[in-house]
Amino acid sequence: MSIKDFFVGKKIMQPLFERLYRISLRGMNYGLGGMIESSGEINLVKLIANQLINSEGKKVIFDIGANNGKYTDILLK
Repeated sequence: MSIKDFFVGKKIMQPLFERLYRISLRGMNYGLGGMIESSGEINLVKLIANQLINSEGKKVIFDIGANNGKYTDILLK
């Protein structure tokens, strides 16, 4: 019996695989976008804000898919 035979297709292993899946998604920052303060995305917002401050002319920002407008609020501050 190989290791693959021990793990693959075994109902008893499903909770382990589901837990590993959730840990993997969190490790890649999936599903954390709603928490802009802790997801690391605030760094992107700061980078965009700095570029906007240093550019000339009018600025237009599209917050595509905005739910509550957190990105727009942070950029405006």
